Amino acid sequence: MVDLSVSLLGSRLRHPVLNASGTFDLLEAAEVLGQEFVARPPVAAYVPKTVTLHARRGNEPPRLVETASGLMNSIGLPNQGVEEFCRHDLPRLLGLPCPLIVNVAGFTPEEYVLAVERLRWALDEALGVYGSACAAS
Repeated sequence: MVDLSVSLLGSRLRHPVLNASGTFDLLEAAEVLGQEFVARPPVAAYVPKTVTLHARRGNEPPRLVETASGLMNSIGLPNQGVEEFCRHDLPRLLGLPCPLIVNVAGFTPEEYVLAVERLRWALDEALGVYGSACAAS
């Protein structure tokens, strides 16, 4: 058998296929296809929808425009915000049998920092690491 494994940020992945952020909801797919789908996901590492500090509805339609070279989108990063992500999605995503790569967006450097600090605090709590400071709490 051919070895397709790759190294990414110090993690060894079974193969080089990852989903693009926001293009594949593994948790929703598992609800439709069954929980066994999560036991061996089709990606080597999972990238959920982009997370922002505050919840966003995204842009109003039209969100897609066809061009000569393909489609352009302006979805607008709809998401539940970092608090709800940490409370609702993160605990389930940490149970995946593959690495998790969280994509964070913000409109100011401060928003990035606060969102990442909140994620770090949630990860430390979930993994039993205590003592991290979090300005977003």
